Amino acid sequence: MDKSIREQILRLEKERDHSIAVVNWAKVFTLLGIDWAYSRAIGPASKFYLPEQKIFFSVSDEATVSSSIEVIGTTDGRFRMADNCSFDETWLTLCKGCGKRFFLDSTRSFVCPICGEYDGDHHLDKTYYGHENIFNSVLADVN
Repeated sequence: MDKSIREQILRLEKERDHSIAVVNWAKVFTLLGIDWAYSRAIGPASKFYLPEQKIFFSVSDEATVSSSIEVIGTTDGRFRMADNCSFDETWLTLCKGCGKRFFLDSTRSFVCPICGEYDGDHHLDKTYYGHENIFNSVLADVN
C-alpha cells in the first residue's frame, strides 16, 4: 500500500466526523488497487473521487444524492450506480486487459472506461456484485 494512501486512511480513522463506512470504503479501494481522493461531506454524503474512472463515489444510505455522484456505496458495504440502477445490476469488476477495476451496470456498455477493452473479448474478471457486502469479501482478511 502506498505510504500516502496509508496516511490518508489513518487520518480518516482518527478524525471523528468520518463514519466507519467511509474508512472501510477507503480500505476497499486501496486493497483493490483503485486510486481515490477523499472530499469531506457536503450535505448528507461523504464523497470520493476515483480519477482513473473519472467518477464520484458517495458513501450514503440516502435514496438520492447530488447529480455529480455516479456510484453510491452504502454503510453496509453494498453499492449501485446512482441513476436509479439497482444493487443487483451493478458490479465492480477487474479488466483483464489493463488490470484495473471499474464500476459498471447492466444498462451500460461493457467497455472498460480505463483502457477500452470490450467484454466481447471476455476481459472481465474477479467481479464483486453490488447487492453483496463487499466489506465482508475484501476486508475479512485484513481486519
